[in-house]
Amino acid sequence: MIMQRRLCLKTLAAGFGLALAGQPGRALASGTFTTIPKSLWVWRTPLSESDEVMALVRKYNFRSVFYSIPPGERAQLFSGGKKQTAVIHACRESGIAFYAVSGDPAWSRRGGQIPRAVAELLEFQQRSHLFDGLCLDIEPHALPEWKTGAREQAIRGYLDVLGNIRQASRIIKLPLAAAVVPFFSGIAAPEEAGKSVLESAAGHLDAAIMMAYRSSPGEGLRIAAKAIGQLDAMKKPWWFGVTTNRGANEKISYARTSFVHFGAALLEIDARLESSSPFYRGIAINDYPSLTSILTTSRR
Repeated sequence: MIMQRRLCLKTLAAGFGLALAGQPGRALASGTFTTIPKSLWVWRTPLSESDEVMALVRKYNFRSVFYSIPPGERAQLFSGGKKQTAVIHACRESGIAFYAVSGDPAWSRRGGQIPRAVAELLEFQQRSHLFDGLCLDIEPHALPEWKTGAREQAIRGYLDVLGNIRQASRIIKLPLAAAVVPFFSGIAAPEEAGKSVLESAAGHLDAAIMMAYRSSPGEGLRIAAKAIGQLDAMKKPWWFGVTTNRGANEKISYARTSFVHFGAALLEIDARLESSSPFYRGIAINDYPSLTSILTTSRR
């Protein structure tokens, strides 16, 4: 079954680029943007100013949010700020899972030590039980040493910190997710024969968000095919990530496309993955402000 699934993924990745070719006005015929199972990354938006975020996730039926609470607002949340806690309660009451987000490439340099930002989120969760999960965005490949010969040390540090955060989150029964990149599937993990960095990282997680950032469904699925096969073999739930970031290269981001093209691309991705992987959980869209630009120009 796993081999068949991998072959299916390779086939759809190879031919997927043809699915939307020559169809710039393709209607969202087999479904709508609202019906696609999806999650939303939210950065740099205070909880106290998140009424518009809540309106959007409800309107378009997002199932979960990965919310990075700005550092300046965390103290208010931790002390029981009414506005901050009310937003999280509202999310959960609407059936939207709320994942607190934290991460920094420099954490891979800490010898596995749990960063203060994570420790504080875990302590708050133990008191409040407000979060549905913790989501990490560490990205060790963003470190300069990744390209200067010290990559293995960064990988060790990355896996160590994931493992230690996993132990701490398990104690308080808080699900742990993390963003991962497809090329981790092709790098051997230190001291774990036969395993890739992706497999070692996923071993510490309850779920993964695959950052397969490409503005073409075919390209995104092509670069993610091996990683998806590894996650499926581990029976690990995962989301397929896309980005609408306006500052990213047009080969990576959907920022420069219309809502019709974007919605059609997501429908195609969802249909292909839903039929080929029982561990696929939906599409994770990065990020809130840039997505609003596409949604508000849906008539162009």
